[in-house]
Amino acid sequence: MEYNAQIRKAIKAEQKANVMANLGRCFGATALMILPVFLIGLLGAGIMTLTVLSQANAFALYDPYTASQHLSNSMMNGYVIIILLEIAVAGPLTLGLMNFYIAIQRGERPGIGLLFHPFASIRTIWRSIRMLCCTMFRTLLWLIGPYVVFVVLAVVLMVPMAVGMAYGNEPGTGFLVALIVLFVLYFIAIMLFAVRAAAYLPGYVLMHDDGEVGAWQATKRAGAVFKGRYKDMLTFFLSFLPWYLLFYGVVIVVAAIMAFASMSSMPSDTAQVATFAVTYAVTIVLSIFFGGFLGAYQTTSFFAMYEYLAPQPGQPAELAQPEAGQPAIQPGRDMPDGAQPEEPDAPGEGAAPDGGGQRPDDE
Repeated sequence: MEYNAQIRKAIKAEQKANVMANLGRCFGATALMILPVFLIGLLGAGIMTLTVLSQANAFALYDPYTASQHLSNSMMNGYVIIILLEIAVAGPLTLGLMNFYIAIQRGERPGIGLLFHPFASIRTIWRSIRMLCCTMFRTLLWLIGPYVVFVVLAVVLMVPMAVGMAYGNEPGTGFLVALIVLFVLYFIAIMLFAVRAAAYLPGYVLMHDDGEVGAWQATKRAGAVFKGRYKDMLTFFLSFLPWYLLFYGVVIVVAAIMAFASMSSMPSDTAQVATFAVTYAVTIVLSIFFGGFLGAYQTTSFFAMYEYLAPQPGQPAELAQPEAGQPAIQPGRDMPDGAQPEEPDAPGEGAAPDGGGQRPDDE
């Protein structure tokens, strides 16, 4: 299926309109998604604190090594409990949120109660947990390579530095510059590979439409649709970059203002703690508002891109490519009749790279 910048803009224009029509629901869904995870995080902090306090007497009863082992084992058990709770809650909530986005993408007006539908039965809970673990595992497989390369290069940098320090030589500026460059390159590599791993996300669309398809098969089929279309995916996600820069810019400015206020006019510890709490609360509110819009906008657009590229039911994959001269946007491909692809739908849309638009015929 032919895909270019014009089609991408038309897809995004339609989905932006769908999200704006459900903006309040998107805010509510984002808040309901964040709140349980946040509460589990607080519970985890409480468990860790109680663990440390409960093991305090161990240092008086045992030698330091044995006491440290007791504390380490107790904290590890606490971490395992928190991780299992996170997965048990995040799995169904993620499936519910994806179903919520799918409904918006298809022009519906779903209620935020849709997020809790996967909790209705043990089967859907288990299915959602498997899907979450499957997408995490497939993503991890893509990120292992960059991590291994990063570790190897870091060791190559660190060993000569450690040897030099053993002989009394301090690391020079060149070492610090090389280390910074390595971290920057690693971050870029992680982002590039994460884009490729995002191809498995539309597996939720397949699970939504087919109650019998498994998590592994759904992610496999979703990933196959984007095979050979990495440039299209990269261009798609880069077109949302201005929104992310706006979001993180606002958060950084708010945090900087609050930090400056706490250092300049609030000398007491209590006031500084209160300022930190307010900053944290403001950050959460901004995350709900920006995340409610941006998360829905990007996800629904990506699902629409997937449905545009995917073969129709009963259509072989090789027939998805239109014949020469056939319009790229065909009737029945879930594209809006009145979309205005010429209008950018994000700040700086025109600056987003369009190099991944037109695909060669032989790809």
